[in-house]
Amino acid sequence: MNLFFRYIFWRITLTTLSATFIFLLVFSTLFFLAELRSLENNYQFLNALLYILMQAPVNFIEVFPICTFIGSLLGLGNLSINNEITALQVAGVSTRKLLQWTSLTGAFLVFIVTVIGTSFAPQVHLLSKEYRSELVMDLSSSIGEQLWLKDNQNIFRFSKLDQGINIDQATVFNFDSDGVLKSVTELDELRPENDLWAYESSTATFFNNEVINAAYDTNGSVAYLSITKILDSIYVREDLLALPVLYEYMNFFSDNAMNDKRYAYAFWYRIGFFFSVFIMVIAALPFILGSMRIINTGTRLVFGLTSGVSYFIFIKLLLNYGQLYNIDPFAMMMSPHIFLGIAVYCYLFRSTSLSS
Repeated sequence: MNLFFRYIFWRITLTTLSATFIFLLVFSTLFFLAELRSLENNYQFLNALLYILMQAPVNFIEVFPICTFIGSLLGLGNLSINNEITALQVAGVSTRKLLQWTSLTGAFLVFIVTVIGTSFAPQVHLLSKEYRSELVMDLSSSIGEQLWLKDNQNIFRFSKLDQGINIDQATVFNFDSDGVLKSVTELDELRPENDLWAYESSTATFFNNEVINAAYDTNGSVAYLSITKILDSIYVREDLLALPVLYEYMNFFSDNAMNDKRYAYAFWYRIGFFFSVFIMVIAALPFILGSMRIINTGTRLVFGLTSGVSYFIFIKLLLNYGQLYNIDPFAMMMSPHIFLGIAVYCYLFRSTSLSS
């Protein structure tokens, strides 16, 4: 039995990784061709190629769930076409045992995508963005946009942000507990240094009853730790953040009366993402098992591939429309995976004698 398990385990795993590599190669090639339109004096062919290679871990995360389903379909489908599934059943391997084996394989694939998705993929994604922006964008003119953030009794206005986290100018409005403006501080040329924000110059205006005082300082530093976290999140896609970090951002935004839906949806999307990798391996079984006198294996594979692609498109639509119409994130992101898991188990239980 252990030999059979290892055979199925490696067949599904290697087929999944092969499908992921092919998808990654195709998408990377398309992205690279599109990136060639951005070539200019400082951003040349090799720079674009390096940028696309740095994007590979993120693209790997994107395509892995659907490749897991495709790999499971093709791996198990090849066994079915060669009558090896039938031979296993004749040898006494029950559907329950096949379900256990595929579940262990799914858990291993979840481990792979978790290691890549939570270790270096977010960091490499951020580095790739900074690398490209330094070559393509004129950081001296920046993007000319403003960002407003709230942190307890402070309201921040950041001006001229670049694609890193350096800031040309920031204005801090400080209020007391009654909502009365206490001071306005303007900071120039902010840059992060460890747990502090260093600045080149600072001008502060203090409002004390009817008295207005001003202060000027140069080459100092301030501590706005929560703002550092927020700015970090701006440049790393929220769906690539580690789950504990996502949970922290979600609570921070909620506690400060800011819209936390973006992080709440990303949090439950990530939970559903890992669950989908696991369930996709099991979901391949109904398309493989059963009598070929009713529907042959080739037809099942085609139908399975179509169903898998449609399912992931549906999940992406739920992610966007759920935020648009302010629907509960857990219900939108988890219910499809839960229903799919229940449907697959019920099918296997009723149609293929899982209980035997």
